[in-house]
Amino acid sequence: MTDLPHGKFRGLYSRQPAVRWQDAFPSGNGTVGAMPFGGIASELILLNHERVWRRHPKPPLPDVSHYLTELRALLAEGKYTEADLFLHHKLVEGGYAGIRIDQYQPAFDLLLEHRVVAPFADYSRTLDFETGVAVTSWREGGHRFRREVFVSRADDLVLLRLSVEGGTTLAGNIALVPHHGWPQQNCGAGTAGVPAEIVAEFSAWSGGNHVGITGRYPCGTAHGGVAAFRAEGGRTAVRDGRFVFENASRVSIALRVFADEPEAVNWEARSRGLEAPDDATWENLLGRHARSHQEIFCRAGFSLVPDTTEPRTNEVLLQDVHEEMSSVELLQRLGDFGRYLLISSSRPGGLPANLQGIWNGDHTPAWSSDFHNDTNIQMNYWQALPGGMPEIARPYFDFYISMLEDYAENAEKIFGCRGILAPVCQGLDGKLYPEVWANWTAGAGWLGQMFYDYWLHTGDDDFLRERAVPFLARVADFYEDFLIAGEDGKWIFSPSLSPENHPEGISALCCTNATMDVAVAREVLTHLCEAGRHLELPDATTARWHKLLSGLPAYQMDADGCLREWLTVGLRENHHHRHLSHLYPAFPGWEILPETHPGLANAVRIAAERRLSVGLQDQTGWSLAFFANLFARLGEGNRALELLEVLSRSCVGPNLFTYHNDWRAQGLCWFWGYGAPPPFQIDANLGITAAIQEMLLFSTPHVVRLLPALPSAWKAGHFHGMQTRAGIAVDCRWDMDAGSVEVDLHPRGHVTVDFKFPFTPACIRVLEGDVEITPSGFGPLYRRICISSHTKLLIESHD
Repeated sequence: MTDLPHGKFRGLYSRQPAVRWQDAFPSGNGTVGAMPFGGIASELILLNHERVWRRHPKPPLPDVSHYLTELRALLAEGKYTEADLFLHHKLVEGGYAGIRIDQYQPAFDLLLEHRVVAPFADYSRTLDFETGVAVTSWREGGHRFRREVFVSRADDLVLLRLSVEGGTTLAGNIALVPHHGWPQQNCGAGTAGVPAEIVAEFSAWSGGNHVGITGRYPCGTAHGGVAAFRAEGGRTAVRDGRFVFENASRVSIALRVFADEPEAVNWEARSRGLEAPDDATWENLLGRHARSHQEIFCRAGFSLVPDTTEPRTNEVLLQDVHEEMSSVELLQRLGDFGRYLLISSSRPGGLPANLQGIWNGDHTPAWSSDFHNDTNIQMNYWQALPGGMPEIARPYFDFYISMLEDYAENAEKIFGCRGILAPVCQGLDGKLYPEVWANWTAGAGWLGQMFYDYWLHTGDDDFLRERAVPFLARVADFYEDFLIAGEDGKWIFSPSLSPENHPEGISALCCTNATMDVAVAREVLTHLCEAGRHLELPDATTARWHKLLSGLPAYQMDADGCLREWLTVGLRENHHHRHLSHLYPAFPGWEILPETHPGLANAVRIAAERRLSVGLQDQTGWSLAFFANLFARLGEGNRALELLEVLSRSCVGPNLFTYHNDWRAQGLCWFWGYGAPPPFQIDANLGITAAIQEMLLFSTPHVVRLLPALPSAWKAGHFHGMQTRAGIAVDCRWDMDAGSVEVDLHPRGHVTVDFKFPFTPACIRVLEGDVEITPSGFGPLYRRICISSHTKLLIESHD
């Protein structure tokens, strides 16, 4: 018997165990996460729950809005350095000092000790993306041992089974223990190491064949778990809080994890009805979970390599990209992994995926493993709607709608405005994060992009009416009070900020008229006007939005042809930075496109290339993913692929987790120095999947581009289940050597759209359906198509 994967396997595959939590294989059901290391003599499984946060008290937000006039005067005089922390100092004077972001923390560990009787051989560990089951397998003394772990999406349980074949038995013990962690380079959450005051106080419980663990925070909340055990044959006992087994043929565990509950725990109630599964029950539990997980994972997907390709280990695939700078098989695995990770860390009724999804083994995680609102949380969800997973995006909407009261207080007390003001980063509340970030006003608008996008991808008018428009309208209320008219009659954003960059020669982020602020406002108001027409909102309401929209300043290009990052005279471009905030109207927005604004689209491309030409050392894992998405949006597939491969070389770990930055001084992105390990950050993992989707299909409400940024190396492949903003689901199979593309279109209703093909078609054959095809005004690659039912086309090139 062997547990090595073969054939069409979607998953992780390694021949080595993890030695750090960052290298373990992640399993999850959207709420609870488990990370088995894959050890033999001692197996550690890190447990996480999305609501295990070390919360910090939040001081009242003082009203500093009466200082806005003074701040604007400083900016008008060009005193940017004085303006930078002006509001921060006023907040501190008002008592708003020492605010700390809540920290997302590990829950506890499951520790399994296995009695080894002979040297191991034929070791492997795998994670199946289609089921979420992590398997560790090895031979020991001629016998095959197998350990399976998954987190049930259907039953909200962590399930573990140990088995052995060949006539021998199992012996060992299992316990639930506090997670001690390791010293970790820390960003924005204190100093390295684990300060005692932020670690929960733990206690243990046992009764019958159950054991439990509870961690209590000073704020009065508790988290923990209770486990039930079963052993087939042999002897078992619970001693010193450990489940001990000998001479067993099979051992199973069912673990229930809880969080954010009152300090007192009723263990009898917690353990009631919790039983470890026998083999028949295990298969039933696995079947229920797999059906729930697979229905989402397999709903859409892409294949860049033949389905018959035999899977190779992570280690081999990473070595390939280190040597050749090209590995389609690695990108296929990374793309599938990103889809799996989002499904496994986000589900309806829960929290959105944070900076690490739901997997974290540090008590002081980098940036508190919080919700970053200036690209990171958005990148986490870019793939969800095109990838046909609208329910996976719902926690995002629920979370930010729940913050409206805090956001409204921020707007009122910082700027004296109606509407909402989102902080740059946050834990479980929406209170303003101070320092220079008190000047950033685009957060709520950027968060609102996906609200409107949800409607475009799903056609859900109730969502548009009840959630998207009310959220965006409150952003518009803020702009109506905040914007001031300049001498030319155009609106001025003051203060303004371009995350997280500063103009060349000025050591201050705070300025006026950052391009991103203008772009986000234009997007919000445009979407509101379009929604108003669709919903037939009163003219008096939409007229306000039209007036605001008409007063926004135009974008500008500098002498080098770059799209400018700041529109204020005298503020110069600073290309030594990882953020691309000023390119927002091209990506993640879709205002500037080659079809509609070719000159500005070229200015975006020049600006992006300038960022890269001054040195990759300023980039990070997530920024390389951002670049790949941007170049895909611009139709430059080979450039997008190159950046994904650079990311794969510099910021991908043994289990294919992406890191914030380089840690080996490879010169491919930001290097913090030896002894400064980079944090795992999930946004690049999820951004890779989004980039691949973007390379295969792009859409606006009126244009669909098929294979718009297909790299020359991706000669053949297929995708299915991809959704568009035009109300069409698309399946596609291509063979570029043969010059043929077959596409299935599934419209929600009657749809007319300009459709771009990957080459000038010599022939478009209608294989199925009723379609009207006419010329498009965009050029020879485009056709205008009208469909109202399933349509299948075969496109063949001149060649």
